[in-house]
Amino acid sequence: MPSTVDPAQVCELAWTVPGTVALPPWDAIVDTLTIVRGTDQNIYGCIFADNGKAYIGPVGDPSDSFAPPHIYRCRNAGSLTKGPTAITPTSDSPFVRNPSCTANVTGCGEPNQNGTTRSCFESQTGPSCSDADCCNAVCNIDPGCCNVVWDQSCADQAAVTCQTCGSTTASCYVTHSTPSCSDPNCCERVCAIDPSCCNTAWSSDCVTLATTNCLACGAEGSGACDAVHTLPYCDDSTCCTTVCNLNPYCCTTGWDQSCVDTQAVSCQGCGSLNTGPCCIAHSTPYCSNSLCCGAVCALDPFCCTSSWDISCTQVALVTPSCSSESCACGGDLDAGREASCFVVHARIGCADSFCCQTVCQRDPYCCYVTWDEACVEIANDLCSSQPGCLDPVTSLPVNGSCYIAHPTAVGCDKPGCCSQVCAEPDFAYCCQIGWDAKCAARAVEVCDQCGDPLSGSCYSPHSAPNCADGTCCTAVCLID
Repeated sequence: MPSTVDPAQVCELAWTVPGTVALPPWDAIVDTLTIVRGTDQNIYGCIFADNGKAYIGPVGDPSDSFAPPHIYRCRNAGSLTKGPTAITPTSDSPFVRNPSCTANVTGCGEPNQNGTTRSCFESQTGPSCSDADCCNAVCNIDPGCCNVVWDQSCADQAAVTCQTCGSTTASCYVTHSTPSCSDPNCCERVCAIDPSCCNTAWSSDCVTLATTNCLACGAEGSGACDAVHTLPYCDDSTCCTTVCNLNPYCCTTGWDQSCVDTQAVSCQGCGSLNTGPCCIAHSTPYCSNSLCCGAVCALDPFCCTSSWDISCTQVALVTPSCSSESCACGGDLDAGREASCFVVHARIGCADSFCCQTVCQRDPYCCYVTWDEACVEIANDLCSSQPGCLDPVTSLPVNGSCYIAHPTAVGCDKPGCCSQVCAEPDFAYCCQIGWDAKCAARAVEVCDQCGDPLSGSCYSPHSAPNCADGTCCTAVCLID
């Protein structure tokens, strides 16, 4: 270690050792420098001052049990600075990080004489604290913290000024060796109670404080509502509230399987049991297959924000993530097998996707078991494959009974029946010119006759099938 003396006793440290080859400045070659008083000197020590040559001024008193201060290179800069105390084994031990030099107040960044840390978040017996950046920030607000004493008011100011809440990704509900946590509001709430959580480490005590003071429905880091976790609450505020109203345990003790099961039937979301199937349109958003639902909503967010309409089902039909759903409406048809929506067949669903969706909304059996007579009856009532069977503006059935002639207007009020009649070349004119007596007669022959005004009252027995009220007739015939 280089050394030199000040024989002139002017407290000026030579840039070079006299009589030797020129050396670099002291602050370029040393990390720590201690200035000591020789026994033959009349001054009692020197302190470093950074002005030109490494000037040092007298310090000390003959009556003092005096130990001069030491000088060290800053850990974040290339220059030397002086410390407020004498050299200590701890502060100047090899491989121990030197204090920061960002503080412009004497003493900021220094440890205690015994090398222990002077916490900025606790009152101290003297001025300053060991976190130079925090110390400097507090003393710029209250100089007394560095001139007089670091009391409780300084510690309180540090708790406000120096926290780094929210700057880490570490959860507030899991212990970690670094201070603070990812949720700034929760972090500040905890550190106001226990400053060590923002100064030393986020211990189990900090986690307990966070759990007690921060956790609530929708809290960041509380856990997904569809997964078991040890903490109470979950991160979807609406779903969490719904579940806890039904099962308070989930918001007082932990989010166990019973909470997950409750959310599955009580909360809307991809995969929730109370949503509709992915292959059948429904008025609410989401569908019951979480993988398929997520894939569809990534392509069309409307399906998870407004409703799962026909277009959502069409996306599901061609989305690989939905292949397990085996969507029945439209899609690839079995070659040579009947698939018309207006004909009974063994397979589920039918070829016309829109008609199939319409029927299955009324009777899901048609898309999960088989396309039977009831499915055909609904298709006859609600579906159309011919222009003229639906109003082009409203997409609703046109006026006029299918079983009574109305030659001045095209189509009739049962879109399925209308389509069957108009699909025959000899009766195409029924959807182009007018629905005359021949059209009505053909409808009686080929169509489900629920709603035929001539079939008799639904509320009086009669020998013929069907009845005049189409809606009532269909409802009864679906049962019997």
